[in-house]
Amino acid sequence: MIRNSRTNEIVYLPPEASAVPRLMAELALWLNAKSDLPVPLCAAIAHYSCDHSSVLRRERPYSRLLTTLILHRDGYGMNGIYSLEEYYAKDLSAYYGAISVGPSHNYHLGRAEADIAGWIAYLLPGMAEAFERVHAHAKKSAALAKAPKSPANRLNVKEAHCLGSVHGC
Repeated sequence: MIRNSRTNEIVYLPPEASAVPRLMAELALWLNAKSDLPVPLCAAIAHYSCDHSSVLRRERPYSRLLTTLILHRDGYGMNGIYSLEEYYAKDLSAYYGAISVGPSHNYHLGRAEADIAGWIAYLLPGMAEAFERVHAHAKKSAALAKAPKSPANRLNVKEAHCLGSVHGC
């Protein structure tokens, strides 16, 4: 269980440990089934489902990692140059507020059936923001690549070798 550190109030009561293997198997089946849902929406649902159906809930990086994995697996990886972590960290109270939905803190008393529209409304703009940063970075990189090279911008042999060593080339 997770308690509010200030009030000691129960914030979340997970499913019984005996239910976790079945719940995780159901989540895996759902993730591997073909769906007409857009991939970002599937990733948002999986994040919530993993966060609320497993004993890993207190290890939030797992549900966050699952979100990134789904996006990457289905073509939204952007070569790993974006991170949703920045979006979450920008306002952690908004993240926790969005993911903590439902009529009860108890998984078995409505948490699993909660309306997660608020969670999705929180997460999808974060994905869009991250993808927009990648797009802006790509445009800037393309413009720099097209810019004429001045002698001051060229690397000499020693500099190129040093740069290659740093990057493992």
